[in-house]
Amino acid sequence: MLSVSKWQYFLRQQERSLSCQQLEQNIPALFTDPACGHVLRAKGFVQDENGWVELNATADGLTANAIPKGQEVLIVIGEGLEKERIEVRLKG
Repeated sequence: MLSVSKWQYFLRQQERSLSCQQLEQNIPALFTDPACGHVLRAKGFVQDENGWVELNATADGLTANAIPKGQEVLIVIGEGLEKERIEVRLKG
């Protein structure tokens, strides 16, 4: 079991650089690529052509739900996170 004191997070302000489709496609790789660290969860908000979408992901799957308001942000939670590798994976 992971110790809570060892958890880290990586906060990425989106600035519309990645689309909802890119994130939905690329986030699952964070959980299978050991070079990213031990990713436990990814969550955030992104705006697409239809409005705001809330993304929540774990190794068990990803959900994307429309919401009325949000802000462009993605948070990756885990242990031993490698920011540069996570960025590469998110961009596909």
